[in-house]
Amino acid sequence: MTAGSQKPDVDALLELMFRLGRAYLACGEQTAEVELLLRRTDTAYGMRRSHVVTLPTAVFIALHDGLQERVTLAESEPQTLRLDQMADVYALGEEAQTASMRGGTW
Repeated sequence: MTAGSQKPDVDALLELMFRLGRAYLACGEQTAEVELLLRRTDTAYGMRRSHVVTLPTAVFIALHDGLQERVTLAESEPQTLRLDQMADVYALGEEAQTASMRGGTW
């Protein structure tokens, strides 16, 4: 995010992150790497005090916007994605890590 820009809607960001985390797990990504990728995403959107814990079947995320903390747990059913779907997940993740996505696009 650029200096002076508004922080995103925390609820929307939280939803983006848990969906992205579940998608990374479906790609077979390592849990530690999923945590790192999600932390990069929240940092890109100006969230500095987040907590991310990823297990092979679940993603726990807590975001703090300066006023209150929001927490979510997303269970992830084991699934297999096709290679083209995996490519889409990683492309989406790269956009999210640079904060180039806005509320209506996720």
